[in-house]
Order: sequence, then C-alpha cells, then structure tokens
Amino acid sequence: MKKRNLFIGLGGLTVVLIAGISWYALSGDEPSAPSLPDRASGATGLGSADGEWRISEGSFVGYRVSERFIGEIIDKDAVGRTSDVTGGLNVSGLEVSNLEIEANTTTIKSDRVPRDTYLASNALETSAFPTASFVASDPIQLEAKPVSGSKITLTLQGMLTLHGQTRSLAIPVEARWNGATIDVVGSAPIVLADYGIKTPSTPIVSASSTGSLEIQLILRRR
Repeated sequence: MKKRNLFIGLGGLTVVLIAGISWYALSGDEPSAPSLPDRASGATGLGSADGEWRISEGSFVGYRVSERFIGEIIDKDAVGRTSDVTGGLNVSGLEVSNLEIEANTTTIKSDRVPRDTYLASNALETSAFPTASFVASDPIQLEAKPVSGSKITLTLQGMLTLHGQTRSLAIPVEARWNGATIDVVGSAPIVLADYGIKTPSTPIVSASSTGSLEIQLILRRR
C-alpha cells in the first residue's frame, strides 16, 4: 500500500511538473526592451524644447530579471512594470536639469500573479518600501540644442533609491524631442544585493542575482 501511494504521489508530481513546464514555456512572450515610439516629429509644440516637462501617460518603470525554471530546464526573462510614474525635467538651451523620476512599486505587475505576490512580499517588500526614485546628480549638458525628430544618446547619472537603499547609477538612454513630447527610453544593470534585495528563489523558480532597471518616459510641457 505504501509503495502504491508513493507511485501515485510521484505520478501526481510528474503531472504537475509537466503542466507547470508547459504553462511556463508555452505562454506569451515577455515584453521587449523599451524603444523610442514612432511619432510625427515637429507636428505640434513650440519651436524650442526649452521649458518644464512632466512625465505623462504611457510612461513606465520596471525590471527585467532572468528566471530559471526547475533547475536548468527553461530560462526566461521576468518583466514587471508600473505606469504609476511621476516626475519630470527642465530644458534650457543646452542644459537639462531637475530630472526626477518616482515610481509606485506597489503597482508593479508582470504576467504572473504568483510572481508579483512573491516579489511584493519577499524581495521588493513593497509594503515597507512603496516607492523607488531616481534623481539626477547634476544638470546634463547637451552637445547641441534639441532638433525636433532627432534622436540623441546620453547617460543619466544620478542616485537610485530602491528597497530603502540609495546607490549611484548611470542609465544610458535614447531621447527624442518631437515637438509635443520628449520620449526617453533606456535600461541599466543592477545587482539586487546592492539594494538589500534577496535573490528570488522558490522550489520551482530561481532568479538571477542581477537584473535591469528599464524606463520609458513620455514627457509633456507643463
């Protein structure tokens, strides 16, 4: 009887694992990395990018971390994002100043509710640390005044506060002024332990100890 129960238990576990692998591997693809959206350049707006710009609808801040499912069977990226983002920046001639970004970590969502629940309780601990922020350390000096529709690359150097820890971070980004909007996209690698975040791990899924912070900002004039 004990042997029969053992076989039944192993059989049930096998079914669960196979179902889990199929669900995990055959589900939808994770979102791609942020990229500048297609826009009609210079259609509206003033003839200069000078002014105060605020983060608006369509923006998000999130993470991308590699997950390993059941040992070494499947590797996939876990991607979580929140559109609850505030902040902005000022442009004056060749200078970009007062760059600030704040995100509500309690609203970060991925394609897996169990993952979100686990991260909120065991890794990001969002009840204790409900916000994350990035503040530029110094004004950014541009090589030339923004031209509507032209893409530029630059690095946002500042301080990232995440999980109650503040560390310096450089975020390489692409940006484009389109007349009515300024679009900014980029990502930067982070080490979870640098911010006191425990590497997520369960009997079925384990995550990498490193990941990426991803941003997509759509700014409009205030």
